Amino acid sequence: MERIYLSDWLYNASILGFLEINSDFWEFDGNKLISKDESLLKFGENYIEFDRDIFNGFSERYFNYAFSMYGRYNKVINSLSSYILDIEAGKDVLDIYKKFKNILSSFTLLKNKVGDLFSEKDTHKTLEILKQAMAILKEEKQEFLESDTKVFLGKIYGQKSFLNRPVTKNLIGKFYEDFEKPLKDDKVEKDKTYKCVICNRPVKKDTIFDTGICKFYGLNKDAKNFVWNFNTKLPICDICEIIYFSYFASFTKDERTNRYYFVNADSSVADLIKSNGLLKRTLKQEEDNKLINFFTEFILMYQHQKSEFILNNMSVLEIDISNETMPKVYAFNLSRNKAKFIKDNQDDFKRLSKIYYKINDATIYVLKEALSLFLENKIGFYYVYKLLKIYISSLNKPKSYSTNINPYLIQVLNNLIVGGLHMDIDEKSLWRMYHSGNKLAELFRQNNKENKIPSVAYKLLNALRISDVEQFMDILIRTYMAFNQEIPSLFVKTINDKNTFYAFGYSFLNGLLGKQKEVSNE
Repeated sequence: MERIYLSDWLYNASILGFLEINSDFWEFDGNKLISKDESLLKFGENYIEFDRDIFNGFSERYFNYAFSMYGRYNKVINSLSSYILDIEAGKDVLDIYKKFKNILSSFTLLKNKVGDLFSEKDTHKTLEILKQAMAILKEEKQEFLESDTKVFLGKIYGQKSFLNRPVTKNLIGKFYEDFEKPLKDDKVEKDKTYKCVICNRPVKKDTIFDTGICKFYGLNKDAKNFVWNFNTKLPICDICEIIYFSYFASFTKDERTNRYYFVNADSSVADLIKSNGLLKRTLKQEEDNKLINFFTEFILMYQHQKSEFILNNMSVLEIDISNETMPKVYAFNLSRNKAKFIKDNQDDFKRLSKIYYKINDATIYVLKEALSLFLENKIGFYYVYKLLKIYISSLNKPKSYSTNINPYLIQVLNNLIVGGLHMDIDEKSLWRMYHSGNKLAELFRQNNKENKIPSVAYKLLNALRISDVEQFMDILIRTYMAFNQEIPSLFVKTINDKNTFYAFGYSFLNGLLGKQKEVSNE
């Protein structure tokens, strides 16, 4: 059995890709990896172990996976089917001709097989050649499979083995001879001088870790000043070579941006699979800020003890396979303290997961927006002001503003902000202030003056916005005096500290506008 361990992000992507290509041999129940045949494949916490017999049929699986990822073939089949139906329904032939011509301009193999273009004025001829192209695609699918795989992987790996330009036929056979057969028979010629730089196995002769394995990760002559003894050739073994040749299968494409993404969650193989599965589902959503959406769900997904470690070590990589630039890394600036704070407050974050506000036709989910600000170190009390203003406006202008948020949940967010800013205020004091606001609202109701609450609240909100402690206190004093009541003693703490003024002021205001208990509409 060959054992390989999680390592840097590219090797982790390669392990995941290898598992995806060999998905027939395992399954995932949401938390645990299960091998269908432990004589072929086993799982450890941070490693996988496999017998060389797993490479039986690997060439076919490898090409089929790459072919499905490129996806051009099926898209063209669907387009041609649509064009044929459109012509038969009497739609404009000229428009269809232009669309088909665009397909052929970027699909050389199909263009060469179809031959000379037809006249766009001839409806019968247009329909005939579209059906001919459809028949060619279906009857010669194997050739298109090999060609598309070479086009797709050539952008990632450059020219290596079956990807070399002179190799134009029987690409799967070439892959079989170069990789599958030597691997399963363990007949790879070894170099006795070196050990693999990745796993310390005996090195495959004349194979190096270079730009042929990864354009944006390998070493080349231009980098010789940065390596020991000016040697840019890093030897690797046959196992690590085929693993690296699989990393493409771990990438998830965002169809809107044409970029590929990979989540490097290196705590365990199961977490690696689970995180990238979540990313795949998130990238299918038809909305903006998908990475924030993913991170929101990622936080809510991990609620076990090691989630702090997972959050602290997770990153998302964005890869543009059309050039050789280094991947863009989204690490979310998640320090250990921030990861711990998110972990410790997951229940409160989860309570915010379904609330939103809508301005005209734009819908914004609070948790996603709050997390984005939190991760960028931009979260503050101004966000509480913004939500309260939207909430009050929704009461007065229902056509322009709407929200399912309530002041109780804004108070939950207010408490999170206090904790995130590491303020020396205990949560009990914040809730005491919130309930003081509740009690004042009850006084308004008992005296049949509930309609005045929004007006008083708006004045208090404006005083908070401009940090005017005197104005805020003046409004409170006059309001409490009208009911012959004393102002809460906790407000004494707000006079000399602006952040305490915000924390207590917004807590009180949330209580004034809210109910005694949370409105349950989850």
